[in-house]
Amino acid sequence: MIVGVLALNNAPIVIAPDSTKKLCVGDTIKFTVTATDADAGDTLVLEKTSGPGTFTTVSGTSPLSGQLKHFVTTAGTYTYIFKVTDECGKVDYDTATWVITLNSPPNVTGPADKNVFLCSLPATICVKPFAFSDPDNNIQSKTSNKGTLSGDSVCYTATTPGPDTIIVTVTDSCGVMDKDTVIVTKTINSAPNVTGPADKNVFLCTCNEAKLIVLKPFAFSDPNSNIQSRTTNKGTLSGDSVYYTNTSCNPDTIIVTVTDSCGAMDKDTVIVTKTLNSAPVVTGPADKNVFLCSCNEAKLIVLKPFLFSDPNSNIQSKTTNKGTLSGDSVYYTSTSCNPDTIIVTVTDSCGAMDKDTVIVTKTLNSAPVATCPPNDTFEFNCTASQICIGPFNSSDPNNNIASRTVNGAPYAGGNVCFTPANGIDSVYKFTFIVTDSCGASDTCMTLITVKFVNQPPVAMCPPNDTFEFNCTASQICI
Repeated sequence: MIVGVLALNNAPIVIAPDSTKKLCVGDTIKFTVTATDADAGDTLVLEKTSGPGTFTTVSGTSPLSGQLKHFVTTAGTYTYIFKVTDECGKVDYDTATWVITLNSPPNVTGPADKNVFLCSLPATICVKPFAFSDPDNNIQSKTSNKGTLSGDSVCYTATTPGPDTIIVTVTDSCGVMDKDTVIVTKTINSAPNVTGPADKNVFLCTCNEAKLIVLKPFAFSDPNSNIQSRTTNKGTLSGDSVYYTNTSCNPDTIIVTVTDSCGAMDKDTVIVTKTLNSAPVVTGPADKNVFLCSCNEAKLIVLKPFLFSDPNSNIQSKTTNKGTLSGDSVYYTSTSCNPDTIIVTVTDSCGAMDKDTVIVTKTLNSAPVATCPPNDTFEFNCTASQICIGPFNSSDPNNNIASRTVNGAPYAGGNVCFTPANGIDSVYKFTFIVTDSCGASDTCMTLITVKFVNQPPVAMCPPNDTFEFNCTASQICI
């Protein structure tokens, strides 16, 4: 009897590995596919049925293997399907899934170009933030060409006023890098400036006058706009003005200081001198005598000039105790024969004053005095001739004679001339009237007697006489 053993065919098995791989750049991935069969001696055929890359179909007995090669240029998930077939036609499949990632470059982003304000050099400058990123999380180094990079900041010591170029580089494990450049310019501090007003002179009524003194304007400037403080050594600084209260006649030194945030400063000094008030001066005319016709004459009296002066030009008022002061003159009306005391006062804004007094005396009018020549007698024989008599004199203690007249004849040059009527004995009366400007007058009278004294003539002959001649007579005068 023959006994046979029947063995059933087993299906082969193919194994294709899955994997995840990161590539820095495009590259060839390789993996081995293995086929086995439990039935020894079976001939197997191993092939790729789907997917990219190259795989050479191989045949042989178990175990059997082949290599897939695939040049990958793009990241992604790649699927490869492999098939193994045995002699009985039984098959097996396996799928290899490969997830491929390609390296992405890192990135560094720095701040914008920067201008840095510095009080002085050298100085430490920090530039931030520098932001680093890498989609693959494979940053290997971060460097700066200048200074020290720590965290997101680059700090370095600036020694020159020119611009600095900061280059920060990030590099990943694939050697791929990125750079960002920041240009740092520098503004070096300039000192602030203060300019005050000119030195000032202040007018004081007294040395201890508590006068508020204001000094302005103080102009402040700073090219860097970093003024930190403004101070004064005296009083209070508010806005552009210094306010303080005077305490003496001594000069004041006002120092205003401006300081910036770097401690740089500037000062300006204003000297305040003091002028102490001097009293005003009034100078009137000399005492005056006024002529009056009568004590109750309402005569307008004018006194001038009153001269006013003030070294400080601060006259505030000018007054008179009597009448009206207008310009340089005092006007008032006399009311009596008594003397008038006129006091003119000038006062300045400090209350200092000066006075001048003018005494006005009165001279009351006195009547004039008329003086006539003495009475006289003129004798004529037959015919009268012109008679001139004089002088008719006048005097006035006030020298205010207004008129001189003689009743009965024309008056000229202190004399009166007239021609009497012929043949009539007469007495001529001449009244001399002298009147002054007040209407007061005086008179006097001169009487002139005119007589005609003619008598018949008397003939008187010489005595009888005898003249004897010898031969010839000569002229005889008797």
